[in-house]
Amino acid sequence: MPEVAELFAGGPQANLAAVAAFFADRQRAGQVRTDLAAETIAEAFFGLTSSFVIMRTVLGFEAGSDQEVRQAVAALVEVLLTGAEGQR
Repeated sequence: MPEVAELFAGGPQANLAAVAAFFADRQRAGQVRTDLAAETIAEAFFGLTSSFVIMRTVLGFEAGSDQEVRQAVAALVEVLLTGAEGQR
């Protein structure tokens, strides 16, 4: 996701602020729920994705191909945006 990669160019604090701004924009566009602060959604995003990165860069888990990484990140974003609960 090029938009996400672009947000990570400025270091951890700047990254969090940029991701929060991204989600605030999505809230204004009606694409993301508005009952949570954009900062909270950004923290949740980092919670999901940072473990993925740390496991592969620090702990030595296999990263997989570029396509597999993209699919895994897309799935994490999907979980963030829609939840993990199955249909009832």
